[in-house]
Amino acid sequence: MSYMRKNIVLKALAIVLSSAFMFYSCKEEPKVEELASKAAKEYYDNLLKGNYELFVTSAAGNTDLQESYRSQLVANAKQYVAQMKEEHKGINDVKVVTAQKCGSDSIVNVFLTICFADSVNEEIVVPMVLEDGKWLMRYTQRIWK
Repeated sequence: MSYMRKNIVLKALAIVLSSAFMFYSCKEEPKVEELASKAAKEYYDNLLKGNYELFVTSAAGNTDLQESYRSQLVANAKQYVAQMKEEHKGINDVKVVTAQKCGSDSIVNVFLTICFADSVNEEIVVPMVLEDGKWLMRYTQRIWK
């Protein structure tokens, strides 16, 4: 191969490699809203699949619960799914509608649509919080006066 031809091939290769590097370095990281939405959907999909224990442990602060309280939360999750079967013939799907950050990058409200088998849809808000690098559901608490 002649010197000129080698030079052209090397320049073309350099352009291709630098273009590939620029493309991959400019690739954006997923937004916190996307990450929180993905986690919320996964947790509700676990609920629908009957993975009640996983659903319960996906809530912030539920990793170190007393066994009696954990079993009560698991029973509540089972009861909710059974009640939805009775009232709406079950839940067919859970879809992410949107998500909104709440001030910081560690709190996001995820809006989900629960699609029931009887064609009724219900939108819910799932507050998500980032704890130790993992998105978890955050239960809201009512303060009674």
